[in-house]
Amino acid sequence: MGWICALQEEFDVATAMLDSEHGLPQSLPEHDTNAYILGEIGQHKIVMACFPAGGMGVGAAAIVADNMRRTFKSIRFGLLVGIGGGAPSQGRDIRLGDVVVSVPKGSYGGVVQYDFGKVEAGGTVTHRGQLNSPPEKLLTNVALLQNLLSRLKNPKNCVRKFLEELEGLNEEYGYPAKDDKLFQSS
Repeated sequence: MGWICALQEEFDVATAMLDSEHGLPQSLPEHDTNAYILGEIGQHKIVMACFPAGGMGVGAAAIVADNMRRTFKSIRFGLLVGIGGGAPSQGRDIRLGDVVVSVPKGSYGGVVQYDFGKVEAGGTVTHRGQLNSPPEKLLTNVALLQNLLSRLKNPKNCVRKFLEELEGLNEEYGYPAKDDKLFQSS
């Protein structure tokens, strides 16, 4: 799996997520200007790269991704993982720190590029750009995650019962309730 970060801060967090780190590649083709860290998360082999210092935008992303694909030919999926500014709204209140996975809907391929829009009178935004849909293999796993989430909400589910048992253990082994200046103890 190829993992690309736009910012150094994102790269720092991404490399900290590796279960094991294999270090730097021993050699790279002359044309590849990327710097990589190799590692694993679970059973997945990961190749991580960051935009060059000061690099921004789709041009930098395309160059990093192209170099990565040519050098590591067995990459099955590429991810651009980073900090989003958020998109708070009535329907979905997306904020900094939320994990967002693009899923196609209607005529949109998944992720709508808010930075490629035109602000109309009254503050409405007309979108002019979008990103391609994720690969089908990833979308089938999104469907699986949605299924698991809906089953967690079902009170008959054994996972739900397990979570309730954990709450009961908190009464016996948790910190005693007392007045807290930041949070209500209830």
